[in-house]
Amino acid sequence: MIYPVKYLHSAMRGAPVLSGTAGSLLAVLDACLGTGFGLTTLPSLTVSGGVATATVDAGNSFDEGAIVLIDGATPGALNGEARVLTTTSTGFTFATSAPDGPATGTITAKYAPIHSWAKIYADTNVAVWQSQDPQANGHLLRVDDSGTTAARVRGYESMTDANTGTGPFPTDAQISGGGYWGKSMSAGSTAVKWRLFGDGRFILPLTCPGMSQNATYDNSHARGFGDLVGLAPGGDQWATVLSAFAGALPSNPQYGALSQGGVSNFGSGYGFAVAPRLFNGAGGSAAITPRPYCGSSTGKSGSDGMMGAFPGGIDGRLRLSPIYLMESDNGLPRADVPGVFYCPQSGIVNYIKPGGMIEGSGAYAGRRFVALGVVYNGFGYAADGIYFVDATGPWR
Repeated sequence: MIYPVKYLHSAMRGAPVLSGTAGSLLAVLDACLGTGFGLTTLPSLTVSGGVATATVDAGNSFDEGAIVLIDGATPGALNGEARVLTTTSTGFTFATSAPDGPATGTITAKYAPIHSWAKIYADTNVAVWQSQDPQANGHLLRVDDSGTTAARVRGYESMTDANTGTGPFPTDAQISGGGYWGKSMSAGSTAVKWRLFGDGRFILPLTCPGMSQNATYDNSHARGFGDLVGLAPGGDQWATVLSAFAGALPSNPQYGALSQGGVSNFGSGYGFAVAPRLFNGAGGSAAITPRPYCGSSTGKSGSDGMMGAFPGGIDGRLRLSPIYLMESDNGLPRADVPGVFYCPQSGIVNYIKPGGMIEGSGAYAGRRFVALGVVYNGFGYAADGIYFVDATGPWR
């Protein structure tokens, strides 16, 4: 089976390194959307009672809950994607339908890439990615990673090579050369933490540029690209979003973030979210505004007291709200952001730290949510708000 959502990050074994160097973000995207990473040969793989136990050389195991790709095993039922159930320094387990007994063959395992994405075009430090999912809108993401502290990003309705396309979003009139995805606050090889969530139609590459200066600056507003969950019953072929910064190192990164309620602002030092067109297909690149269904329209996730402080004073619960995007010209909800949740409670950072994992309950039973830190003033501060991303899915 293909797992609908994958969560990959820089602390995983064999992960590519993101830094303030040209090409480092493309290396992350290549691994997460194309090849996978952390390939190792398994000394043994044995099945008992529907559970496969793999041994690895010390230090080559995989994260609990991660999706691995097994190959080369006989019986063939062991091959393909599997979710890691338990892990130790010398092994891991996963569920299988294979019969009891030891597997044979040269068996390998690696972190599985996010499915259905293909690199359509490439040039020096430039790549164009497109979802190959049959239901995808078909828009393209161009990433120019020639710079050091940030890569330039832009969506297109269509392209004929790595540098030529039609229907750009954003346009040059909105922001010349496209938006920015930050990598580091300074040029150089200092490693920066990254996380990447995605399904076959939408990706959230989250980076922590401030960590190049201070290891505690582990915050990353949600920026991403891909198909939204359209609200129109008849479909919305233009419900694709690109969320990016309007400058390499913005001082107000909350604007246009898919985790907040901030409007799009194409001015230097801010951020934006754009769709290729309005819902009715009119015009070109159109600003769209993120809003939580529950919470302040200008609040900060995890620091918004609309529903009181966490833990809830009566039931102790953590409350999460999906996020939608509205067309900025009419204020009407157009589409939901896949996998991202806003918290309309305050004080979250006192209990849950960035990178922490919580288990869902109720309607979200069986899902795991990753906590991500945010700030309102640049990258160089400790997190003072928290939002959440569903690491399990499905998102649609």
